[in-house]
Amino acid sequence: KRALRGCEGQASPVRSLACAQPRAAPAPSMASFQPNLKDLEAAGVPAAETQLVGDLQTTLGADLAKPGALADPTTLLRFVRAREKKIDAAAAMWRASDAWRRGHVPR
Repeated sequence: KRALRGCEGQASPVRSLACAQPRAAPAPSMASFQPNLKDLEAAGVPAAETQLVGDLQTTLGADLAKPGALADPTTLLRFVRAREKKIDAAAAMWRASDAWRRGHVPR
């Protein structure tokens, strides 16, 4: 009979579940992500700007799935408007803001 190794390398007949390394959850696939423009409109985004917010959601992709990310449609709309509807500039601004918040805002 072979003994399994425990957390500290000591022989143990059963490996503790507490010792097991947690597996990272797979990142959501955003390659096929298509924003629902009607949902954006229902969330308060004006119809004329739903496509822009949808484009920003697609550009940011998995970044929006991070815990604590500012991902609601009206917040994304503010980033789009702040960068004069330039999606790449809005995405860069959002990422910089997210990085700052992660380093400075307590969770």
